[in-house]
Amino acid sequence: MAAALQVLPCLLRAPSRPLLWGPPVARMTSGMALAEQARQLFDSAVGAVQPGPMLQRTLSLDPSGRQLKVRDRTFQLRENLYLVGFGKAVLGMAAAAEELLAQHLVQGVISVPKGIRAAMEHAGKK
Repeated sequence: MAAALQVLPCLLRAPSRPLLWGPPVARMTSGMALAEQARQLFDSAVGAVQPGPMLQRTLSLDPSGRQLKVRDRTFQLRENLYLVGFGKAVLGMAAAAEELLAQHLVQGVISVPKGIRAAMEHAGKK
């Protein structure tokens, strides 16, 4: 993510050149407006793949709290869930799952890459 943010300003300062397959690129009168649009696009793309919100879009409980819907499948809940996860994104996903399903979780285990805790603390995240 940080590398992409470093590349964006370079792209914005690049001179207008014809594309290989089309007409010359029209430059906006304000480089700031283009930079702002690029940042909004980037933020939107990153926000769309955040682990917590992605999980919340995939999982839902019915109003009674007795059925778990995972996309188009439904499962009966009887305090019978075990949480298992692994990978870089599992911290956010596990937190979202625990928030949604806490009363039904029996136990869980997650595995994250070595050094993820230090990286998260360095980024100012809990």
